[in-house]
Amino acid sequence: MTIKRMTTINVSSTNMGALVENFLTILSGFLVPVIAGITTYIAYRQYKIDKDKFRWDLYDRRMETFQSLMRLIEYVMREARINNEELNKFAVAIDKGSFLFDSKINDHLSEVRNKCFSLRKCGRKLEDKRLGIGIERNKLAEEEEKILLWFCGEYKESKRLFERYFKIEK
Repeated sequence: MTIKRMTTINVSSTNMGALVENFLTILSGFLVPVIAGITTYIAYRQYKIDKDKFRWDLYDRRMETFQSLMRLIEYVMREARINNEELNKFAVAIDKGSFLFDSKINDHLSEVRNKCFSLRKCGRKLEDKRLGIGIERNKLAEEEEKILLWFCGEYKESKRLFERYFKIEK
């Protein structure tokens, strides 16, 4: 049988105070880098959140321009004509979004707007009662048909051109 001897450690209050003081000094030395690390992490996460918010805001603004284009194309395909109101809505939308895209998209939007003007011009001439049946009316009708067929193809073409702006990547 073994007998365990109990020893008592006599720690005076002055020694205890020195131990606590030393411990706090060491702890405070580690505390500064820990706080700096936490602050850095929070700043980094805030940066990532702001970057993602910017990307989503840009996405929304680009989507407005794209939807305006699609509505215009759908209107032309459904009505086989264009009126000033629809053309003005489109012009405002592409002006607001012109700085959001590269020159290829802006050129495409300008081309659509120009085709709208041509379609409106043909439509007005064809509606003119003074224009009789004949070669000139047939040419205008053929020109209007070409423009309308062009718009039919633009639905897919526009989606293809805008596609890269709406891919969501992590």
